[in-house]
Amino acid sequence: MRTELARAEVESICVMCMSRPQVC
Repeated sequence: MRTELARAEVESICVMCMSRPQVC
């Protein structure tokens, strides 16, 4: 049921990592 929310959360984390690798 919350797959869409989880997917958006993971995608936002990926974008953050791409822009700021030190966050990972």
